[in-house]
Amino acid sequence: MTGMDEAVDTATEALFPAPTPPPPRTGDPLVDEAVDRLHRELAADPGEHAAAGSRVLQALQARLQDLGPE
Repeated sequence: MTGMDEAVDTATEALFPAPTPPPPRTGDPLVDEAVDRLHRELAADPGEHAAAGSRVLQALQARLQDLGPE
């Protein structure tokens, strides 16, 4: 492999990163949906990552409030 081939491989990996595995299941449909949403949104525009994290945080906090003290 030449230096040019290595540069092309590196550029390709940067433009097309390997897909990440799906997030684990928790068994709670609302939590699973929030984590799935985060997984999808993190694969999109990096400029939206902070907003995506905030939306998921709000969804998870709402779910915790629904559970209440046990």
